[in-house]
This record gives sequence, structure tokens and C-alpha cells, in this order.
Amino acid sequence: MFVLKSGAELHSLDPLLKSKLCKLLNVEQEGADWGALADRLQLTSSKTHLQSFKDPTEQLIEEYVVSELFKNSRYVLPSSDPVA
Repeated sequence: MFVLKSGAELHSLDPLLKSKLCKLLNVEQEGADWGALADRLQLTSSKTHLQSFKDPTEQLIEEYVVSELFKNSRYVLPSSDPVA
């Protein structure tokens, strides 16, 4: 069994393993789908958006990695309000 501990580890996932994971989760099968993974990763709000992708699992993984990296960074987005 393969266990990931962080989004950073998911980002460095072996491409072959990632491809196999995507094939397994892109199947229309209850309990073995990318939608369940989205729920587990707390990205449920992205499910409608992800349905439009050829490989929703791969896109879900990428979005999760970005969200984890952003959450763990110290980067602050610049304000859109001009300084008076």
C-alpha cells in the first residue's frame, strides 16, 4: 500500500504510478472514482469544474498540489486596492 503524507509528496509522485492512479479513478465506478478523492481532499467544490477535463484525476491532483503548496508558503498576494 502506498501512502502519501503531503501535497508535496503527491507532486513528486512517479509518473507511471500517477498514470495508473488516474486510470483507476477515472472509471465510472462507485467508490473508485476521482469524485470520492475530491471529497477526501476537501476539494468538493471543484467537482463540476473537473468534469470538463479529459483526465479529471490528473487535474484534481494538480489542483490539490497547488493548494497545499500555496497553503504552506509564506507568499502574500499583492493587494488589488491602490495605496492612497
